[in-house]
Amino acid sequence: MKTDKFKHYLLFFLVLTTGLSIFSGFSKNFSSDDSEDVNYYSFSTNDYLSKNVDSAVGLKRSLINWGDSFSQHPAPSSKNTFSYQDNSVVKIREDNKIELIIKRNSRHFNLDQIDTLSNYGVEIYKEIPSLNSSIIYVPLILNNFLEKLSEIPGIKYVEPNFYDDLAYVPNDTYYATYQYDLQLMGMETAWNYQLGSSTVRVAVLDTGIDYTHPDLSANYLSIGYDWVNSDSNPMDDNNHGSHVAGTIAATIGNAMGVAGMSRVAIFAEKILDSTGSGSHADFRSGMIHAVNQGADIISYSGGGSDSATKREGVDYAINNGVMVIAAAGNDNVNTPLYPAAYPGVIAVSATDQNDVKASFSNYGSWIDVSAPGVAIASTGMGNSYWLMNGTSMATPHVSGLAALIKSEYPSFTSSEIESVIIENAVDLGTPGFDIYYGWGRISALNIFETPHKPFNPSPSSGATRVGTNPTLSVDVRDTYGDSMDVYFHDASNNNIIGIDYNVPSGGRASITWSSLNNGTTYNWYAITNDGVKTSISTTWSFRTNYRPNIPANPIPSNNLIGINLNPILSVSVADSDGDQISTSFYNAFDNSLIGTDSSTPSGAIASVLWSGLSEGTQYQWYAVISDGLTTNVSPTWTFTTNFPPNTPFNPIPRNFTTRISTNPTLTVDVSDFDSNFLDVSFYDSSGDILINTDHSVLSGSTASVLWSGLSEGTTYNWYVVASDGIISTTSPSWSFTSNYAPRIGQYPSILNGTTKIGLNPVLSINVSDYDGDSLNVSFYNAFNDSLIGIDTEIASGSTASITWNTLKLGTEYCWYVIVSDGLDSTTSLTWEFKTNYAPDLPNISLPFNNTNDVNLIPILSVNISDFDDDIMNASFYDATSDILIGIDYNILNGETASILWPDLHEGANHSWYVVITDGISFTKSPTWTFRTFSDTPVWENALTNQVVEFGYSFSFQVNATDYSGINNFWINNTAQFFINSNGEISNNSFITLGEYDLEIRAIDPFDNYCSAVIKIIVQDTINPTWIYYPIWLEGEFGSILVAHLGATDLSGIHFYQVNDTINFVIDGDGMLTNATILNIGIYSVEIRAYDSSGNYVSTIVTFIINPKTVHSKVISGYNIFVSTVSIFLVFLFLSKIKVKYKTL
Repeated sequence: MKTDKFKHYLLFFLVLTTGLSIFSGFSKNFSSDDSEDVNYYSFSTNDYLSKNVDSAVGLKRSLINWGDSFSQHPAPSSKNTFSYQDNSVVKIREDNKIELIIKRNSRHFNLDQIDTLSNYGVEIYKEIPSLNSSIIYVPLILNNFLEKLSEIPGIKYVEPNFYDDLAYVPNDTYYATYQYDLQLMGMETAWNYQLGSSTVRVAVLDTGIDYTHPDLSANYLSIGYDWVNSDSNPMDDNNHGSHVAGTIAATIGNAMGVAGMSRVAIFAEKILDSTGSGSHADFRSGMIHAVNQGADIISYSGGGSDSATKREGVDYAINNGVMVIAAAGNDNVNTPLYPAAYPGVIAVSATDQNDVKASFSNYGSWIDVSAPGVAIASTGMGNSYWLMNGTSMATPHVSGLAALIKSEYPSFTSSEIESVIIENAVDLGTPGFDIYYGWGRISALNIFETPHKPFNPSPSSGATRVGTNPTLSVDVRDTYGDSMDVYFHDASNNNIIGIDYNVPSGGRASITWSSLNNGTTYNWYAITNDGVKTSISTTWSFRTNYRPNIPANPIPSNNLIGINLNPILSVSVADSDGDQISTSFYNAFDNSLIGTDSSTPSGAIASVLWSGLSEGTQYQWYAVISDGLTTNVSPTWTFTTNFPPNTPFNPIPRNFTTRISTNPTLTVDVSDFDSNFLDVSFYDSSGDILINTDHSVLSGSTASVLWSGLSEGTTYNWYVVASDGIISTTSPSWSFTSNYAPRIGQYPSILNGTTKIGLNPVLSINVSDYDGDSLNVSFYNAFNDSLIGIDTEIASGSTASITWNTLKLGTEYCWYVIVSDGLDSTTSLTWEFKTNYAPDLPNISLPFNNTNDVNLIPILSVNISDFDDDIMNASFYDATSDILIGIDYNILNGETASILWPDLHEGANHSWYVVITDGISFTKSPTWTFRTFSDTPVWENALTNQVVEFGYSFSFQVNATDYSGINNFWINNTAQFFINSNGEISNNSFITLGEYDLEIRAIDPFDNYCSAVIKIIVQDTINPTWIYYPIWLEGEFGSILVAHLGATDLSGIHFYQVNDTINFVIDGDGMLTNATILNIGIYSVEIRAYDSSGNYVSTIVTFIINPKTVHSKVISGYNIFVSTVSIFLVFLFLSKIKVKYKTL
């Protein structure tokens, strides 16, 4: 069929070209094929349009399209057809006539139209009145037919009556059965318009490509590289890369295997090894090499972590305008995979046969588009074919589609191709962008179906700061090259905004959307109509520009007065879009422009200078601000320019005044109508020399400055200039005569350089005044200019004086005086003097400090000295009472002063000091101490502890000796003990048992003493004694016997004790009884009486128990023995039983 189509194509073109050349007189291109008895002609658009067709715009448009079509395809595809855009043909009859469609304004031809057609041998084949059209047959050789036809009124257009074939369906073996993916994306429609261009290059970064595969070899370029094995043979050793390559560019229509998406050139950059693993370094190398080898598109069905190396490779490609497409990954996680997640890379997720996200596909905000990736049929190694799953399989679909678009639109940039793919994607999932499908599943149908969807909108979607009368524009294309009417719609209500008619394919349609609101978001879309079909764009949005805020914070502020004559006008400006602001300032009286601040950032201050204004005048102004799109106008503000200050008045000194100080304070009163603060400058009139300026003087107050250093008895002239910072006013000139200054004598009371001055000197000086004024004389310390004192109301020719108190020893002082007559003052010279040095501290004292055993009439002495070499007096004092001991007079520098201190006490501490004076100053020494000798008492024998018996009086003797004799003895416990003057110690009261610490002192007449501490131990060592007790008691069996015992002890009887407590008891009073009925026999018991110290006395009391008298009988000694043994054995037996019982 293709051969027949080609022959018709060639025949038609030659015949048509010949005919047009003959009849139209246009430029001609002639060629012939000897094997076919048919002529072919090629013509261009201009061949048909040498004249305008004013009455038939539609005719012009149709001829343009028709002419373009033929010029692109000069040869018929068969003897009786002419191919148009590879899918429509013009049929040529055997009589070399072609079929045209002619469109009229009326239902039928008029006479002029019929005559013209008849003259050219046109055959009316078929009428279509309902469409105002006819089908005619026209000879191929028609001289000036189209030119003549275009001159006939009422003809809208004429064009070939094209015939369409079935849509392009590839004959590849597995296409219909297995390649649902290509059919789902509408590849058949796309192939009707574009099969791909070999000038477009796609680099496959993968495991390599089996370039020997019969379905791949035709489109393979051997310009790649094997980065894994470092050679130029990037053969696939995994199968993955070949599968990816087949989806992109397996040969279409070769009656074998599968169909790729486009007939473009592919080459391999092998960066993955046989296991599918590859380094980031190899990735970067492959990217850079692919770019350098002229790749338009890089397809990478892999990914991993981010790295600077990987990013460098991607950046190199993107910066060189190469499109990078990468897989999202197969872990069903929302984790970015790189390079897919890099900005500028198209990230591809996978869908299945039902347009649902593949279960394994990664997802996230970084996904751009999706494509089929489940059960994808494609090529494998060794002439094989495979069904495979993965985002690796989805990625080459996007790469193949991008290559097809690049083939159709070679001038498109990567970003433009990406925009076309995204805007024509089938929206899946959540409307608009979502994390699973990105902007949707790619669609070749939407891209290549004619007319194409409008694209490349302006304003771009999401644009801000758009004007309120924006121009909306879109790019439009039509596969047939038809012109289109483009309808722009408001998406909020679908109303038509405007229509741009007859926009040529590849052109740009535009309209103006007027009177929009500021700061508002608008949504819009466009529809193209080529007269047969329509295509609607996606919906785009933009936000109009915010109007700048009204200018605020004017300076000068509203109604302000006292403004200078060249004010700077300023306002604060702001814009919600952050635009640069242009601000124009206007005179509101005549709306004349004052000036413009052309570029001010939002939030800043705009200002201009308004110069040359008149004083005391009211002005009005306003500001207009613009961000380049919209404007805003401020309110009108008012200010009044400044009035000049009033003339200064009330000068002091008064005009012509005499006896003015030589350092006068000049003053004037000033005022200002605007109440401005004034700067008042005072000038010497003799040379207009500035004296000084008093700044910021309040209106209605007094300005003043000091004019110092004038000559005495001289006349001076002066004036002032008052300025409010804007305007100045000058006073008249005034004059005064200066005063004569006081005079100071040359000889002060303390002459300059005097030494050895006291610490409270009197300073004095003679003073006088030429004017006879009374004088005040101030005395100053020249070292720090501090005032010492003032002597006031001193008559001229008299002496002024003060006392300068509390000066320091041996110090230099400087002083001067200032004499004032109330107007002027005179300062004296500076005079110096030096105060006296005090005597030095004594450096040797006798007795030495803290000396012991000093005699009772010691000589006190010190060495003294004086820096001034003065004669000194030394006064010695008792430090305990500050009583003078004595004075040693007229001691020379470096000599010793001494006195006698009589009648001291033995063994006493004595303190003393010395005051040395040179008649002017004195020095006090430290305090020194010594101790006189002493004879402390000592004990004649060692004192030992004393043990005494409780209840008895006692005494013992202590003896001590002392040089001065023992004056008395002392003990610390006088409540219980007594010591007499002879050292005999005794008790003076009854002393209880215990130990007593007794301190004993022997004291001499000077209260010196020796001391010892002994213990007085009071103890009870005597046993109690019996007063009465029985030796034995006798009674009958069954009777209770009672015995009374009594003992005595000085400490008392503490208790009584009996040794047999089973049969007997005794109480605290010594009453002893049997506690039980005693058997007949004899009982001996021991009785003890204890005192409180544990001493005791004991005795034996015998109890005899007899039978009752009435039953008495003689008991033989044998019986008594037997009874006694029996009782003993019984007790022994019972004792053993008791022990055993306890053990049990």
